[in-house]
Amino acid sequence: PDESGKLHWGWIIGQGGVPAYGSMSQKDRIPSGDWQCFQASPPGPSLHFIKDDPDAAAKAYLQEARQRASRAKTSNPQLAVTVEA
Repeated sequence: PDESGKLHWGWIIGQGGVPAYGSMSQKDRIPSGDWQCFQASPPGPSLHFIKDDPDAAAKAYLQEARQRASRAKTSNPQLAVTVEA
């Protein structure tokens, strides 16, 4: 707690023990914006929370995978994957 007794929360996004982005908050929920860059390039992340659709996370991962696959260039045909919806 700070001098007034309020709790502050610290959030870190990273990988392999390396902090990429961090944010402080007075709420016990992950902030959607205002992330400070530590060991990653700006801009910081902008988070969108998925609440209502139980399949929303799977759909979001699929969309991200499709976007990355469409940008990838590979000479190995075993690495080229097409996902039909």
